Amino acid sequence: MTNILVTAAGCPGFLNIRNSIKSSSLLRDVSIHGCDMNPDSLGLKFAEHSFKSPKGASPEYIPTLFSYCKKNNIKLIIPCADEELIPLATAASDFSNISCKILASGSSSLKKILNKDSLFKFCKKVGLGQIIPSYNICNNVDDLSELYQSFDRKGITTCVKPVSAHGSRGFRIIKENISKKDFFSQKNTQSNISFSDLYKILSDGGKSFQDLMIMEYLEGEEYSVDCLRTKKNFFCIPRSRDQIKEGICTGGETKEKQDLISLSKTLYNALDLKYNINLQFKYNSQGQPKLLEINPRVSGTMEHCRGAGVDLLEAAICEVLSIENTNDYKIKWGTKLTRVWKEIFEYNGRVIDK
Repeated sequence: MTNILVTAAGCPGFLNIRNSIKSSSLLRDVSIHGCDMNPDSLGLKFAEHSFKSPKGASPEYIPTLFSYCKKNNIKLIIPCADEELIPLATAASDFSNISCKILASGSSSLKKILNKDSLFKFCKKVGLGQIIPSYNICNNVDDLSELYQSFDRKGITTCVKPVSAHGSRGFRIIKENISKKDFFSQKNTQSNISFSDLYKILSDGGKSFQDLMIMEYLEGEEYSVDCLRTKKNFFCIPRSRDQIKEGICTGGETKEKQDLISLSKTLYNALDLKYNINLQFKYNSQGQPKLLEINPRVSGTMEHCRGAGVDLLEAAICEVLSIENTNDYKIKWGTKLTRVWKEIFEYNGRVIDK
């Protein structure tokens, strides 16, 4: 029996991780353990064994997971939340002493990635400045106002996002004069905000706030690229993000975009990344790809790649656990994904329809 622990079981991708493992012909006799800081997380009900964990940033997080892994002979941890990545990577050698591995890059690489300002500065340092959108960092409303006016005078639509955040938290497009027609016809206007409303919100309780990026808003197509380098292959699979809801792709298509494949491989190598990595790009009005962020973990929509013929999670698990991988993966370009609602029923605390 191989025991695998998936953290942040309440994440959108937990069921995809479970399905990938359980459907694999290579990963036989695997027991899935799950943990989450929310004991009512739906994902915990789909795990074969589960427990409530502290927050990833808590001092108790690593000792709690270490004790659980040692007691339950966990061979692999799959982290699914950004805040857990650096603590787990830093403690990787301790977990290795109990024969437990972490599906994550090294801590030095993660520190460059999880802070977008650090990531963008690194890209410029290694000669990739052309893929970085125009941006500035501010942490008070006076600087924010000055920077916004500077962009506005040039006719550049701007957006803001926290330097360290994920899942579209804190992302807003600064848009003035939202019309009555837009108000009544658009389903999702929560990402749009006027500058006066933004200023008011960020002034609440004082002029200062955590580091915020103000940057050009890119009008072109958005793509995710799921990457994995193994001893035999270097996979980079671009997929369009045609429909997005609350930061999660609900519709897209795998596309053989050679410019994104080349950039993704360059970044993967330059940052010394390992295992499953997700990069997000968006094109500007001139058709140039710009880097938005890098998610150094299993992405919530990596399932799209499995549907297109390449199970990147299966391949990563085989790589890290030294399982012979006899699969000859062939990507089916043009595979479309559509997410639909699915009802889950519970009775007396148990899921009765999986």
